[in-house]
Amino acid sequence: PALSSDVPPPACSLKQLRARLSSDSVWTADLVYLLASYGIQCEYLTSELSAGASSAEKAGSAFYASSLEADAARVDALFARAASEEGVSIRCCKLGANELWNALRDDDQLAIVLVDGRMLYARAGRPPDGDFEGHYVLLVGLDDTTDSFRVKDPARSDRTAVVAAKRLADARAVPGTDDDVILVPLSQEPDPARYALGEARDSSTSALEQAADGLRLEGRTADDEPAAVTAGR
Repeated sequence: PALSSDVPPPACSLKQLRARLSSDSVWTADLVYLLASYGIQCEYLTSELSAGASSAEKAGSAFYASSLEADAARVDALFARAASEEGVSIRCCKLGANELWNALRDDDQLAIVLVDGRMLYARAGRPPDGDFEGHYVLLVGLDDTTDSFRVKDPARSDRTAVVAAKRLADARAVPGTDDDVILVPLSQEPDPARYALGEARDSSTSALEQAADGLRLEGRTADDEPAAVTAGR
């Protein structure tokens, strides 16, 4: 069954999702624990098992610098908890372009990938402007005829975008993404018990909801290029 059909729509609103996050600076580890809070099993693959391991490099990026110290401590704690946390699987593994393609070949899983939003729709031969923009997109399938991925992108109005495999690979290869990928198998049932616990927690964290409402998805437009969201890390 489709995962979204097993979770009541009100609990999947943007406000509810934000309320379950402990910070408005969202890293991939945060998304993994967010999925786990709905009882959704997934596997997080990354080339860096410590937020601090590449902190010097990230400190040179305006995208990361403002909250890097606090983020690194929080994310490293999430990494440390993963071994004992039910439903959370984090593995140090760099998933290459061909491996990512093959992972979606059988249409039995989805992939959330961290990319540089400037690169994803950049025009050929035109260097992207500005600093790194971390951005998450959901890969939902393949288009063999055009050697492309079918992509759900929160920064775009079209229902499903088609992104060339080479362009996606370039957007993933930018320093700052840590090659982050979350693989979500489709053949699973979210755990009602974990979902219920999450609902109880949400109802008692009005302060967290208020803070989470401050999260901003900041768009960028250049000529007729689609907007890029700068909320992922």
